[in-house]
Amino acid sequence: MGSRGLPISALRRKKVENDSGLTRTGAVMGTPSYMPPEQAAGRISDVGPLADVYSLGVILYCLLTGRPPFQAANPMDILLQVLEKEPVSPLALNPAIPRDLDTICLKCLQKGRQHRYNSAGDLVRDLHCFLTGRPITSRPITRLERLTKLCKRHPLITSLSILLGLTLLLIIMATPIVVVRERALRQTAEQERQLSDQRLYQAQLARAQTECKHVEAASAWKALSDTSGELRGWEYRYLTHHFQSGRRSLCKGGDPIESVAISPDGKFIAAVDINNMLTVWNSASLDVVYRDRSDSEHIGLKLSFADDEASLRCVDGGGLLRYGISLRNKNQRLSEIPIGK
Repeated sequence: MGSRGLPISALRRKKVENDSGLTRTGAVMGTPSYMPPEQAAGRISDVGPLADVYSLGVILYCLLTGRPPFQAANPMDILLQVLEKEPVSPLALNPAIPRDLDTICLKCLQKGRQHRYNSAGDLVRDLHCFLTGRPITSRPITRLERLTKLCKRHPLITSLSILLGLTLLLIIMATPIVVVRERALRQTAEQERQLSDQRLYQAQLARAQTECKHVEAASAWKALSDTSGELRGWEYRYLTHHFQSGRRSLCKGGDPIESVAISPDGKFIAAVDINNMLTVWNSASLDVVYRDRSDSEHIGLKLSFADDEASLRCVDGGGLLRYGISLRNKNQRLSEIPIGK
């Protein structure tokens, strides 16, 4: 009899019902902490000798660590851990445990029956090997095997992880390709730009050469000046030398020029110096076709050709027309005509 007058058997029954690690009335048959996964999942047909190997592994786990592999506040949570989680290595809980003994214990607790010992006899033989210092037959679970089991238990997370990994792999593989392609595009664009600049340079040289042949000095010099300095080579120096060597001075050693005028058709060049000396040249041959000095002392004379291209007028600084010359004869000779005021 107990202290409260209850039979000893009744007290023991009450203790069993209050212990979450033992079987309760109306609950799943078996102790949750010692129950193999196939029994916890309700696959009764799979329960057999290998289930006993699992239970023996739980007993060995408790002996090594002082606690069952799975523990929780209620039996249902313990069953869920049995089905879904891997037990913590006894070596992690007790570093003094030999590694071979840790391997034997974890082999008994494999969730897949085919990965446990084939029988309790095999477990006994491996334990005897350990006790006698001989190599055990089981081997530690590799990281690959642990990863494979984890993937099987969490297929959604595994799928997302694989998808993320493939995406990152594609990005890593595609980045060099994109860089190489962009570099090739930049090189192509640079080559096209250089080719375009070269064609423009050649066109400018051809234009300058043509203008030199037609005695268009201003246009020829502009075409040469517009060329790119980076592209100028021997052909540019040749044309520049040819252009400069073909130039002639109209007023060598004369007085400073006061005004210059060119006829609208470009056939004549007229200039008057500070001493009122008027000179007209043929622009093609640069021969002097007219030269005369005004008797009056006018200051600031300005030359201009008329719109009819037939006369050249000389105007003083006050805007008064002082005299003019006319282009009337067909042999392009000029004769002076009095105009007066």
